[in-house]
Amino acid sequence: MSDFLFFNAIKDKKISSDEFSSLVTVSKAIWAGLLILILSGLGLFTLVYLERGSIPMLSSPRWQTKLTLVVVVILNGIFFRAVVFSRMKKLIDRSITLENIGKSIWYFAASGVISITAWYTIIIISLLPRSFRVSYALLIGFYLLIVICGTLLARYILARKFSA
Repeated sequence: MSDFLFFNAIKDKKISSDEFSSLVTVSKAIWAGLLILILSGLGLFTLVYLERGSIPMLSSPRWQTKLTLVVVVILNGIFFRAVVFSRMKKLIDRSITLENIGKSIWYFAASGVISITAWYTIIIISLLPRSFRVSYALLIGFYLLIVICGTLLARYILARKFSA
């Protein structure tokens, strides 16, 4: 959600203090959701372990990929809070241009793409039929390819937006 709010906030090439405040509030809700996701996942693994004496889904490339992407989302969230928010805060109520955004344009582009792509990849993998078998390396490689292409495209779009 915060990615969509960010792109909505910059459509006028400015981030108002109200828009920034909304981003901070949504970020807190997302962290609460991530905490619930982690706790419920640990609960699920605990129940499976208590019932079976092992956690067989951990050997599944699909589960391994989803767990990896949840870790990616968490790390990206930490980066977003520590780096992207501080850069955004400096731009509040200022006209955003290529000159004043500088290399932060890469942070904005990459962080948004990493997050959006990870969540959609988790959803898509979850919807695949059990008969669909593919390796962990292929799933992660596909994710990384989309992130690289998406980041380059997002950076291009942001650069055009802020140079016009």
